[in-house]
Amino acid sequence: MVGMGQTLGELADSLYHRPKDVDETLVRAAADAEGDPTAVEVIAIVSILSAIDGTHRGLGADLEPLPEPIVGPPTGVITEGLKRRRLHVPAPPGPIPFTLDLLPDEGAAFQALFGPQYMTGWEMALDTFFREPGLNRAQIEVVSSRTSFHNECFY
Repeated sequence: MVGMGQTLGELADSLYHRPKDVDETLVRAAADAEGDPTAVEVIAIVSILSAIDGTHRGLGADLEPLPEPIVGPPTGVITEGLKRRRLHVPAPPGPIPFTLDLLPDEGAAFQALFGPQYMTGWEMALDTFFREPGLNRAQIEVVSSRTSFHNECFY
């Protein structure tokens, strides 16, 4: 991968093609080599692309082309005070920490996919959620759980 360190390239490739191979050693090597924010940014970008590409493949649709890169410095918006936890990158404490909390803008972009591809946060609170036309809550959870299990997802 052009312009990307070897460990970041390996992390990106594994996240996209072999998510079950993502482990502490791989994530920590990339974070130690390039910094936690850079590793989290790679996790965010690859997770978003993987989710969109996976949906397109599942629907039999052509993949979307990558957008043109935006020139300029990064936003620099980084959450302070987080510590490395079981996700191997800085994350908040709690029962369900979010891998992308270190970079709120990337986390928001990823969470924006939840509604169209899964459920919004508000919809997740409804045990009677039903997508019209589409699946009910239980069916959505079965598809989601089965996909995660099949991919041996860590993140």
